Amino acid sequence: MKTTYAPLKSLVLLATLTKVSSEPVPIRNPSFEDLTGPPSTEFFDETGRLKVGKFTQVYFGTFQGGLRSGAPVPGWHLSYGGTSTPGGSAFDSAPDGNNFVYLGLDSPNGWATGEPSLSQTLCRRLKQGRYTLRVSVGDSRNANPGGYRVQLRAGGSIVAEDNNSQVVGNGQFIESTVEVDVPANHPQINQFLEIWLGAAFPAGQSRFTYFDKVSLDGPPSECERFADSITDFSTT
Repeated sequence: MKTTYAPLKSLVLLATLTKVSSEPVPIRNPSFEDLTGPPSTEFFDETGRLKVGKFTQVYFGTFQGGLRSGAPVPGWHLSYGGTSTPGGSAFDSAPDGNNFVYLGLDSPNGWATGEPSLSQTLCRRLKQGRYTLRVSVGDSRNANPGGYRVQLRAGGSIVAEDNNSQVVGNGQFIESTVEVDVPANHPQINQFLEIWLGAAFPAGQSRFTYFDKVSLDGPPSECERFADSITDFSTT
């Protein structure tokens, strides 16, 4: 029996094609740094950036304390949480930039009566190929951990998730990685991609969950002229 091997040049070309078969998927405000406000005020420094130890805060669909106007997390749909900065004894630093986002579960203090979550619908649709979603997940030194869930969705349905699989140390961030190979016959194929972040514990407990540095790699495809009320890719 004669065995035929692919030429070396073909193998090199195949390896090259494999390396470029995945690329970053556009995400608006992936590290939560886009928040700006009136310069040199109570919550913002002279450049309009959120001051150390300050925060935005929203629950029941309205702002309570902190910054009371503008989007609490630009580019994202949020329920029960906001944007914050390292300060005091909670965290020494953020994984990327100056800000991170938090979700609050504490019902007795007026926080969540529903499920706390943060989500963004993206400008690309689910295609055949490998997707890798990475998110930094944190646990404050001075708050009870809420656990975490990191989900890649399409058309509102879960494609893959990390459901609190790692232990996060106090005052630390770890990286959650969700990787999935999507077949051509996946039921959500060609639906718009969505990143959904949530807590592992139910609402009504005095717990908080923290996120930062979101990234998604996937098969190359067109960034469509799609927009919703929060995240607008219509100009990309």
